[in-house]
Amino acid sequence: MTRRLGFITGLLVVVTLMAGCTSLGSYRGRIEAARASLKEAKMAGAKETAPDEYAKAEACLEGAWHSATTFCHDARVERYLQCAEQNVKLALRKAKGMELAKPVAPPVPGVGPAGPGLPPEVSPPPVVEGPP
Repeated sequence: MTRRLGFITGLLVVVTLMAGCTSLGSYRGRIEAARASLKEAKMAGAKETAPDEYAKAEACLEGAWHSATTFCHDARVERYLQCAEQNVKLALRKAKGMELAKPVAPPVPGVGPAGPGLPPEVSPPPVVEGPP
């Protein structure tokens, strides 16, 4: 009886922990789309014309993948993905010769409103229209 109770308790703990996490599958589409956009930006020459934005997008994408596959930090994955998507857009605009806003800084672990160890909120860049 004690063994059975221990098993049921352990199973409930595992189910409770898993219920709070979003699966990698829910982020996989956005991560793959960001990877495709990053590849497009690289082919457009963003690595040379927008090295800061390209590097930040690459770092944020890696952070999103690592957080999604290693940890259960949905807020962290979301912030890294926002950072990656925004910087890829900026890199593409710069590679195509369009005006752009300042690059978005990657999240800094250890500082943020969500608690210690989580990156801060990433504010979206202002919308900038293309050349006249």
